[in-house]
Amino acid sequence: MVSRALICVSAALFALSRASKSLPAKHVDTNDVPFFDFGEGIQLRVFFADPYTGLFSMNLKARPGAVLGKHRNTGTVVGHTLQGKWHYKETDWTASAGHFTYETPGAEHTIEVLKDNTEDTILLLNVWGSLEFVHASSKGTAVLDFISAARLQHAACKKLNMECPFLAREHSAKQIQASTEL
Repeated sequence: MVSRALICVSAALFALSRASKSLPAKHVDTNDVPFFDFGEGIQLRVFFADPYTGLFSMNLKARPGAVLGKHRNTGTVVGHTLQGKWHYKETDWTASAGHFTYETPGAEHTIEVLKDNTEDTILLLNVWGSLEFVHASSKGTAVLDFISAARLQHAACKKLNMECPFLAREHSAKQIQASTEL
């Protein structure tokens, strides 16, 4: 049942993307996008979101020893370590600058930045779907998806009284902007 529903949703999104007008390439200087706090020692900055595909792109910056709680991916996540070292608590490998990661839908893991880092760790992450954070108390989950990520980023820009240099598909930018004003 679920797989049939996912196939239908995927087919509909593909058809919608094929029917939509081709858009010109865009550019944003991510250095103009402020980071916002997302837990102890963790900051994010989101610079792209697309409601048609559920994709959002962001940097994760973490101090040495920081932990991003256990979460489940509902879609694919691809990442590139730009600086520092980290690992999943559940694995025996460590990623450092230049390493590429690929996470499959349904994967559950806990990101831990190595305590002996001499600098912050910075990741570039492209997330399709959402990250569902699993609480140890089993009282439910918190979800980070393209719309909640966009809301958090817009709030960070608004707090600094700045225009958010946030990219989205041309025909969906108003939808994202309107949803962040709720």
